[in-house]
Amino acid sequence: MAGARPCARGRPTLRGGLYVDLVPAATFGINCRKVLTKYQWSRLSRGLKARVDFTCEFCGMPEVPDRNIYHVTHERFSYDEKTGIQRLARFICSCRRCDEFTHFGHALVFGGVPELILGHALVVRMLNPDDTTTMEGLEAEAVAAFEVRKRRQSINWTVDLSILAGTGVPVRAEDLILAAPIESGSVATQ
Repeated sequence: MAGARPCARGRPTLRGGLYVDLVPAATFGINCRKVLTKYQWSRLSRGLKARVDFTCEFCGMPEVPDRNIYHVTHERFSYDEKTGIQRLARFICSCRRCDEFTHFGHALVFGGVPELILGHALVVRMLNPDDTTTMEGLEAEAVAAFEVRKRRQSINWTVDLSILAGTGVPVRAEDLILAAPIESGSVATQ
C-alpha cells in the first residue's frame, strides 16, 4: 500500500491519514448508509474489516469483541470546490478513538473530551517517526478543518457514491449521484 507504514501488528496503516474530516452541513447524512440497506452496509463493512484483519487502519488497534471493542467503517470523501463534487474516495476501518478525532465536531457535541481525543490522535501521529505534530498543531488542524467546512457551506454539492458500483453490493444507479440542497444557516456538526 503506497504511503503506508507498519503498525504495531505489522499491518500497514495510513501515513498521515488521521485528520479532522468534516463534511459540509448540506451533505451531512448523505452517505452509503442512506442508499444501502442495513444488511448491505453490514456486508460491506464486514468485508472491509476482514480485508484489514479487523485492525484500525490509522493506529493499528485490533477489534477485541470480548472487551466490546468494535471498529467502524469511515467513508473518506474528496472535495472539488470548483465543480461542487463530493466524491466518496474510499472506506477506512477505524477504531472509535480515531473516529472521534476524524469527526471531531460530532464527538464534541456528544460529550467527547477534547484533550482525550487530541491526545489519542497525537499518540497515533507519533507512531510515524517523520511526523512532528504537537498538541498545539492538532488544535490548529481542528480549527482549520472547521474553517474549511465553513467555506464549503456556500457550495451546492453533488455527492458521488459511484465507488459503490465496484464493491459487489447491488445499488440502484440513481443512488450513486445525489444532489444536496444548500441549507442557509444550517449548523449541523459532524
